[in-house]
Amino acid sequence: MRVLLVVMLVACSAPAKKEEPLVKNHADKTEDFDGDLVARIRRSMHVSPAHIEDAVGLKAIINVDGPDLAILDRTDLVPDPQHGDEVLARHRAKAIIYWRRPVPDDEHGNPHVVGVQILDDGSVRLFYALVLPP
Repeated sequence: MRVLLVVMLVACSAPAKKEEPLVKNHADKTEDFDGDLVARIRRSMHVSPAHIEDAVGLKAIINVDGPDLAILDRTDLVPDPQHGDEVLARHRAKAIIYWRRPVPDDEHGNPHVVGVQILDDGSVRLFYALVLPP
């Protein structure tokens, strides 16, 4: 009986703790979820564009580099006024990856995004933007 109890306890024990998934649509926790997303992105900025989504733990809305950057010609990204010092330098970017932030849209219904840009000099920078309608 003791052996069975030990086997059951071991089998039912929790697996090793993994990073919690981001949860959306919880108004009282929005700031926490946004801070968590930004922290995950900052921790993952050293990872290649091909692997950054896995490192962040959330699929990006956009993950493009090289000639595929032309897809962003149809996207109007403007600096997020709340983060004026961390802006997209699109003309210098060799790769752009961004995620929708789990915060309410601005007063015009434009979603907030946060992302990583790899610039032509090899530097990697965080940016915040609003996505305007086409």
